[in-house]
Amino acid sequence: MKILFIPSWYPTKDSPLSGTFFREQANALHKNGHEVFVLFSQVISIRLIFKKLFNREENEDFDNFQTLRLIRYSFFPRRIFSRMRIFENSILNFRGYKIIKSRYDFIPNIIHAHSMLYAGTSADYISSKTNIPFLITEHSSGFQRNLYYRNELSKFLFVLSRAKKVITVGPGLKSELNKLVPMLEIDIIPNLVDTEKFKIKSKRKSQNFTFLSIGSLVSYKGFENLLIAFSKLQSLNIQLIIAGDGPDFLKLKNLSKSLNVENRVNFKGRISREKVPELYHYCDAFILTSQVETFGVVFIEAFSTGKPVIATKSGGPDLIVNKDNGILIPINDLNKTVKAMETMISNIHSYESKKIREYCIDNFSEKAIVKKLTKIYSEITC
Repeated sequence: MKILFIPSWYPTKDSPLSGTFFREQANALHKNGHEVFVLFSQVISIRLIFKKLFNREENEDFDNFQTLRLIRYSFFPRRIFSRMRIFENSILNFRGYKIIKSRYDFIPNIIHAHSMLYAGTSADYISSKTNIPFLITEHSSGFQRNLYYRNELSKFLFVLSRAKKVITVGPGLKSELNKLVPMLEIDIIPNLVDTEKFKIKSKRKSQNFTFLSIGSLVSYKGFENLLIAFSKLQSLNIQLIIAGDGPDFLKLKNLSKSLNVENRVNFKGRISREKVPELYHYCDAFILTSQVETFGVVFIEAFSTGKPVIATKSGGPDLIVNKDNGILIPINDLNKTVKAMETMISNIHSYESKKIREYCIDNFSEKAIVKKLTKIYSEITC
């Protein structure tokens, strides 16, 4: 089947980890017999026009599936409505869809948009001109965090009603969309993990128990709460690794100093995708205390390496964390966070690495997710 993938965000040179799960899903579909073409519009500030002047299109090959990146400029790249219009126009009117038809002779059977803003509205736009059916997988926490204005929601709801299928990556996000459109039928298909890249390695030998946390250092990811909870653990033989970058980086480092745990907290900063598996191999357990998670790829990466997790009941983890692979705790509950960390340390030997990984393979491997998507594609195009 020919599938046009339109992601709302995608890896760039400046943000190499942005939307990697979109690219990995496209790659998985390609490896399993589908013909995939990724079309992405990168909207950037007009101030960078001279830097990018002679590079308005970028063609990329990733494991033999084709990607066309269109670079567009905006005076107001952070304004949602302005960015939406530019994204839409570049995909259809500004050569995007015309290029893949004429230059690559690619006419899709189906359009798969990832997130309403901005790909969903663009997919609807193409579908209205071509009659090619489209579906949307929603990933964004914007619905759960009430980030959208009434006029934006109105357009989103219109597009949702026209999509042949709507998918979310977790139950929390499904619930939020159903509040907006009660009668909307929504499937849950989680993100996938490359279980060949994230594997179990021999148990590390260390006197220190190490927690790992990975994520953007922004307030809703809950790192401040995590650091405070960590500071209440009495043993000096417990360490915390935090990998990721973001606006709260210096704030969190300063907090670790004020809590007198700076010698036990290792801020790794931004880590390349290739080096991420090494972090899981180095830790004993994974923890992320987010206020909102639509899914949480980091949790299934931990599962794939056989590591148990601590997660908040923040929307996505509710679906994937159980008593055999981790502990679920309430959001922003400091005492429960401390208790969960203490319990994890005391009971770490009760978790079976092979069993955790088998659960991951059965539910989140490339094979498992591609099978679910292929079934939906077939239903839509038959």
